[in-house]
Amino acid sequence: MSESPYQALIYNAAFLLALVFLFDVIASRLKIKNLSVWQIPLGIIIGAIGMEIMVSPWVLAPGVVFDTRSILLAISGLFFGFIPTLIAMIMTAGLRIYQGGAATVMGVAVITSSGMIGVLWRHFNKTQLSKKTFIELYGFGIIIHLAMLLMALLLPWQTAIHILRNISAPVMIIYPIGTALLGVLMVNRLRREQTSEALAQSEFRLRLAVEAGNIGLYDRDLSNNQTKNSPEWKRQLGYKEDELEDNNLEWESRLHPDDNGRRRNGSHAGKIYIDPGCGGS
Repeated sequence: MSESPYQALIYNAAFLLALVFLFDVIASRLKIKNLSVWQIPLGIIIGAIGMEIMVSPWVLAPGVVFDTRSILLAISGLFFGFIPTLIAMIMTAGLRIYQGGAATVMGVAVITSSGMIGVLWRHFNKTQLSKKTFIELYGFGIIIHLAMLLMALLLPWQTAIHILRNISAPVMIIYPIGTALLGVLMVNRLRREQTSEALAQSEFRLRLAVEAGNIGLYDRDLSNNQTKNSPEWKRQLGYKEDELEDNNLEWESRLHPDDNGRRRNGSHAGKIYIDPGCGGS
């Protein structure tokens, strides 16, 4: 064991965070919002991440390994629910049994307890997931990993004492922080989704109001000089929606020559003229 447990577990936790961050980016790109229809694929993805971190564990003794699958499964249970977590538990438990060794029973028990505590916390804790705080997630991580250490008692007494003596401190220092950090990543993702949904609903309500009021809108983005002419604006001018393009020339070409001169000069006879979408001049 050339690495200290602190170095190995920090590396494994960082690797887990990197994998989950990559998943978060991909999910955002694919605009995966309704996770209920993704439960089975999501469980397979979580299980694959768990198996990936399990192939680079910290080895305390032959057959006695530690990695951050407990963090992953606990957070999965808390944020994604029973079905994805069950799939991930089955996949990681199968790999742990295949790896074998003296602590196989403990490893499978840790997988089971971590996932189920996460699921139960989700069910009985009424705080909205998007309102979870770092402190709550840190406490959640402490409970998960106290249970993890208790699983060592499933082993012969001498083996259990050896494991607890060598792993208790690094586990309780590193793993709850890793749990909280991964939880915060999930909370931020939920908040982004809620903000996006709220914005979409607001835009939908505005669109209904505009259509109901027959309000013509001319919107010009000064940062790129692109223009959006609403269908109502086009209808008020007597055109169908597909008969006018969305560009500034459509508006300028329909100005009366006298008004066009005033617009360019910015003022006339002491009056201020306003270019819709551009502001006052």
